[in-house]
Amino acid sequence: MNIIIAGGGKVGFYLAKELSSKGHNVSLIERREDRAKKIALQLNNVLVIKGDACDAEYLEQAGIEDADIVIAATGDDDDNLVISQLAKATFNVKKVIARVNNPKNEKIFKVLNVDVPVASTSIIVKVVEEEASAGELVTIMPIGEGHFRLVEIQVPDNSRVNGKKVEELSLPKDCIFVAIEKKDGVVIPRGSTVIESGDRIYAITTPEREKILIDVIRGKIEKEACEL
Repeated sequence: MNIIIAGGGKVGFYLAKELSSKGHNVSLIERREDRAKKIALQLNNVLVIKGDACDAEYLEQAGIEDADIVIAATGDDDDNLVISQLAKATFNVKKVIARVNNPKNEKIFKVLNVDVPVASTSIIVKVVEEEASAGELVTIMPIGEGHFRLVEIQVPDNSRVNGKKVEELSLPKDCIFVAIEKKDGVVIPRGSTVIESGDRIYAITTPEREKILIDVIRGKIEKEACEL
């Protein structure tokens, strides 16, 4: 994938190093000249641009028109918001991931349609590596020493669960929906919440139940077969 990283601090450097080592085409924008030169010397396979990623000119130099993912990883939440909005609204980048330095700002990122506002570099790498298409599952983070996981799955267009209420789904034990991202915003799911194609469902489940959850969202498991 073509990935642009804004910010060349410790977080941006780590992300560029990890993602380029995994075969992704990575460009990094850093405003500090000395830092940009240092990164360029250390990461030969990363395109390093000296500039301010809040300026569309430098995003264009980094190849944003062909970018699959933009990661706003600076140490300033205001800058990350500006970069995210430029990527989404001006260049129509499909996926925008933003580093959230102050947890209190996470809600703002969500309201402004940043796809994945996260604080952990390891989670950012995982989200990129496990970028899912409809019907596939992304593990966002482990919970309780790995006994449970927070996962994300998008409802595909052809799923038989489209139009069904949450209470009608064949959910396995040890699985609960915690949020559903719809076209018009994020909702806390109730039994009466209707599932629609394109919804991104965030759930907590166990590693053993993940495959069952995928099949449920794809509409491949009837309720009787899921009472495990």
